[in-house]
Amino acid sequence: QARHRIGLIDVQDALKGHAAYDLASLIYDARIDVAESRRDAALAHYLTRRFGDDQKARDDFTAALAICAMQRNLKIAGIFIRLAQRDGKPSYLGHMPRIIAYLKTHLDAPALKPVADWLVAHAPHALEPQID
Repeated sequence: QARHRIGLIDVQDALKGHAAYDLASLIYDARIDVAESRRDAALAHYLTRRFGDDQKARDDFTAALAICAMQRNLKIAGIFIRLAQRDGKPSYLGHMPRIIAYLKTHLDAPALKPVADWLVAHAPHALEPQID
């Protein structure tokens, strides 16, 4: 039912940045499930409208999208953990499995291979959904 309701985009914290950040915010939402098919369709639509057949631009944007989505979801994970631990609001932890799944997806991107390699070497349990 909620999927058929109108949503609002909150721009109070709007900053100038890479265009990929806005798309990452929409298709990798931390609070609601966005079907992979919907994410793929939105990305394909954006790439076609913005870059047409310019494959290099499409590839560059896709790499930037992975980086922006990773950064954004790491930031949100930290905020949700802080809200739970410091502020006594554990309900935010209910979103962590989704965020962790997104982070694992982002790590598959070639642009994030150095990050994935570092995590495997130095923090192999960092993306396990256990929050104590």
